[in-house]
Amino acid sequence: MLTAIIRNILRFRVLVLLLVLAGALLSVYSIQRSPLDAIPDISDPQIVIYVKWPRSPQLIESDVTAPLIRALVGSSEIQSIRGTTHMGYSFIYVILADSASHDRVQQLVLDKINTIRPQLPSDASVTLGPNASSMGWIYQYALVDRDGTRDLRELRLLNESQIKPAFQTVPGVAELASVGGLEKQYQIKLFPPLLAKAGVSLDRVITAVRAAFQEVGGRTIEVTNREYQLRGVLDNEDIAKLDHLVIGRNGEKSIFLKDVGYMQTGYDLRRSTVDLDGTGEVVGGVVIMEQDQNVLAITRALDQRLTAIRSSLPKGIEIVTTYNRSAWIWTTLKEFFATLLTELIVLILVTALFLGNPRIALGPIAILILSTLFTALPLALSGQTINLFSLAGLCIAIGEIADATIVHVENCAAELSITAI
Repeated sequence: MLTAIIRNILRFRVLVLLLVLAGALLSVYSIQRSPLDAIPDISDPQIVIYVKWPRSPQLIESDVTAPLIRALVGSSEIQSIRGTTHMGYSFIYVILADSASHDRVQQLVLDKINTIRPQLPSDASVTLGPNASSMGWIYQYALVDRDGTRDLRELRLLNESQIKPAFQTVPGVAELASVGGLEKQYQIKLFPPLLAKAGVSLDRVITAVRAAFQEVGGRTIEVTNREYQLRGVLDNEDIAKLDHLVIGRNGEKSIFLKDVGYMQTGYDLRRSTVDLDGTGEVVGGVVIMEQDQNVLAITRALDQRLTAIRSSLPKGIEIVTTYNRSAWIWTTLKEFFATLLTELIVLILVTALFLGNPRIALGPIAILILSTLFTALPLALSGQTINLFSLAGLCIAIGEIADATIVHVENCAAELSITAI
């Protein structure tokens, strides 16, 4: 059998060379097109639905999560649905049977949500999560104030208003999650005995405050041949003026906000803090990549965008990169090519020194290079990334390939020498 294969290869050597050349070119093309990553993405293809409603977990489960799950059950392209509910929010994970149907199932999920939306509470927020997986965490940074002139609230505001929008416009970025810092809130402190005495309900206070923050448009007036548009604007920077907001009436007497409570500037509840090298709290961000993207291309674009952002930051503010997955990838590629070069040198030295013919080394070198190239084909066909694990396995295999080719070449050289004698 083996003799027949060798005879046919020698008989149709031109065709075999063309096939090998075509395979090598196709492998090079696959390497250029396949995404690079440090770790393989073994997570299930999924679509995440995020529900936000300031209610108890039991109420969210019964009024929002369960109806949404019932509406989504039944599609052949959905493998399973998992839901988890917490205080004030819940997640619904729609696991797909095939990643190729992601866009189609996403549109199906949107249609189902729009259909069932009138049956859900009006103040419940239902949104789709970004097109990302659990392996999408590729970049992280920290915002540091070297001068110490800004507090965590100001750093958080700077990150949300300037840095986050700039990073989110980078192609391939699914989401940027802000971490650390303080989120500013306008808080109303009310005293129930004063509310009862004034005869004002809590809903009336909430309605009056919401209306105060909405700009009211009026008519236009003409003065000296110029038109001026009238509108009512509340200066939310001076919240002390809100103490005189009218929230109700007791006969002919107006009831102001200051009669039942007051408004103050506060901060949202904190669920976590971010520390940098033990020097204290900072504000940061985590960049999440879209599925099936090239990590190197996205991190390169992030570095370019970071250079532009740094030039516009206030004095004393510095962005420190704390995690960059591309560093793993470059280290892996460096070690892989170093291993490949070492094996090539070993092949040349062994064949040249022990067999006495440098030309014999061309065969093992060609086998080693071609086998390395052809490995990219099954990875590309199966939709896998070229990652640390696949390259590590290839590094181990390179040693076996080198040993096997040396043995075969040595046997062939010995047989040819005996035949010549």
